[in-house]
Amino acid sequence: MGKTIESILYKGNVDKSLRVSYVFKLELEGKFASVSESADGSKITTYPSYMIILSSINLNTRFIIGSTKYFTFVTMLEKTIKLIQENLFVLFPNVGKEEFDMEDSALGRFQKEKALTSCDITMIPTLYTDGSGGCSPGINVSLNKKDSSITISLEDAIAINQMFKTFDPNMYGFNILSQLIRL
Repeated sequence: MGKTIESILYKGNVDKSLRVSYVFKLELEGKFASVSESADGSKITTYPSYMIILSSINLNTRFIIGSTKYFTFVTMLEKTIKLIQENLFVLFPNVGKEEFDMEDSALGRFQKEKALTSCDITMIPTLYTDGSGGCSPGINVSLNKKDSSITISLEDAIAINQMFKTFDPNMYGFNILSQLIRL
């Protein structure tokens, strides 16, 4: 029998319902045990047992990044933000104006030439709409094989990226594990 611990790491600034959660699953037995001990008891091994969940309550969307794809996701997010910032006025010529829209031909070129795809994760620029008619630059993150995606405002993506620069999911999980062992 396992235990699941969820920590909210980030709440959205633009999308107030956006959450970035760290979910740690403690399994002590079975094929996916978080901790194992050698037969003679001389060695204890811990395994990554976490996932990051991006969710938006407004759209009832959940996007899950497992421990095996975490570092790819973080690297791609940083690179995508940089590319969008460098091409902001080409992709979004009306940024900051009331009639905000995205340049479709620039998006097409960006998708063919600069879109990032790795480990079945794809990130492309898109329009983020807040539900009340407001639009701003955004990033669409999708898992190709699972037909799962989430759109994050560029402003929230920048904040999430900054958080991930100082966040170590393995150490965070190890700290959770050490606290649970004390209990």
